[in-house]
Amino acid sequence: MNSNVGRSCRFAIALLTVSLLWACSSSPAPQTDSPETSSPEPPPPSSLEPEPTTLSPTAQSPQARGKNAEAKHHLGSISRAQMAYNLEYGKFTQKLDELDLGIKAKHFTLAGLEANQTKAIFTAIPKEPGLNSYAGGVSQLPDASYGSILCESRQPSQAIAPPILEGNTWRCAPESQKVE
Repeated sequence: MNSNVGRSCRFAIALLTVSLLWACSSSPAPQTDSPETSSPEPPPPSSLEPEPTTLSPTAQSPQARGKNAEAKHHLGSISRAQMAYNLEYGKFTQKLDELDLGIKAKHFTLAGLEANQTKAIFTAIPKEPGLNSYAGGVSQLPDASYGSILCESRQPSQAIAPPILEGNTWRCAPESQKVE
């Protein structure tokens, strides 16, 4: 078997494995209160500043929402492919073409910003005004599982700060918000 085909097959198997692990690791649906359990205490009032005003997704045109969905989809694919790449090679890659995804983004420029043994950070910057920018991050956790995040600029923007990894926890930069 040709070495490129063998490499592609191994990578496809690793990507499938990571996708299955990712799908199976989703948190279970919250349970309703039953007589055996009590309602959780409400969180204490926060002394933090309120969140900055964000542009509601419904405030954007349907075309802009559709184009933004392209970026979310592509960065989700990149995140899962980075996990598979890390599983196979023991590191992440900054070169998105090494992930063999064949993504052709129409409305966004995709880029790998940083990659090393423990994490990768990547972005989707719009090619036209009126769209949000996106940044994603993925890291390998001490238990060999993966942590990831997808952040969206709070307003249409041609730039976004990368997500921040603190310990084993990802968070979005202040001018962006986590995509759920």
